[in-house]
Amino acid sequence: MTLTGLLIVGFFGLVVAINWWGLSQSMDGRGNLEKLREQFESQFRSFSATATDPRYEFQGRTATVVKDEETFSLVNYTVVSMTKARYSRNPSGEFFLFKSDGKSQPYVKHLQPDRAKLLLGEMFDRSKEKTPEPASAHEHRN
Repeated sequence: MTLTGLLIVGFFGLVVAINWWGLSQSMDGRGNLEKLREQFESQFRSFSATATDPRYEFQGRTATVVKDEETFSLVNYTVVSMTKARYSRNPSGEFFLFKSDGKSQPYVKHLQPDRAKLLLGEMFDRSKEKTPEPASAHEHRN
C-alpha cells in the first residue's frame, strides 16, 4: 500500500473513531438522555387509570415491567427526544402498553392475551396471571 493509501485509510479510521466517541458520549446514560428517561419513569409511576372491572385497572406504581423499547432522535450526536414503549402487567395479570416521551399525554392501552403474546414473544407468560377458581372448588360435599 502506498503512503497516500495509508493516509486515506488512517484519516477515515480517525473520522470513524471520533464519530463513535461522540455517539458514546451522548448515549452513555448522562445528560439529556438520562433526564428524558427520568421524566418517562416519573410519568409512568404516577399514572393511574380506573375501570369498571378492577382486573383492568392500571397503576404505574404497582405494575410489573415486562419489556421496554426506546426510540431516539439525535442531533449532532446528542439525544434530543426519546419515546419509550413499556409493556407491563397489573397485579391482576393483565398486560398494558404505556407509550410516551415523558412530556406529552401518554398512550395507554390494555392488551388482549393474543396481542400481548405477539408483541412480547418469549417474555409473554400467562402462568403469572391470577385465574379465578372454578365454581366446583367452592362446593361442599357431605
